[in-house]
Amino acid sequence: MEIHLVHYFGARNKLIVPNVSWGLGIHECDLVVMSRRGYLTEVEIKTSKSDLRADQKKRHNHKSDKIKYLIFAIPEQIPVDYANKYVPERAGILVVHSQGSVELVRRSEPNRYAVSLTIEKQYQLARLAAIKLWATREKVWRNNK
Repeated sequence: MEIHLVHYFGARNKLIVPNVSWGLGIHECDLVVMSRRGYLTEVEIKTSKSDLRADQKKRHNHKSDKIKYLIFAIPEQIPVDYANKYVPERAGILVVHSQGSVELVRRSEPNRYAVSLTIEKQYQLARLAAIKLWATREKVWRNNK
């Protein structure tokens, strides 16, 4: 799902970082998309109905003044009507189809209190992306030795 979402958001135009859990002072995010102006979109990836239901137990409720948009990405196997029961009303919903297309079925409401990241925080996010890239490349290199 992550690769399809990266193509959907456009990695050539936006900084897209998976599994952000430290460095920005926000809760853990499955995928963070930063616009050119420094605003963040959090993409919460759900792979099953139980995963979707379990998300309601998170204390942070995906709220942060650093997140402008919240979007839940679900596979096509989860009915949108079912997802609507568990996805916060302010959040958008993307359906990721098995052949790779991504369909926006509900737009997210912008967090009007969101602030763009400072240059320092933007650099930190880019640094996190580079750390993940090099860790992955090293893992591939070690596996091919």
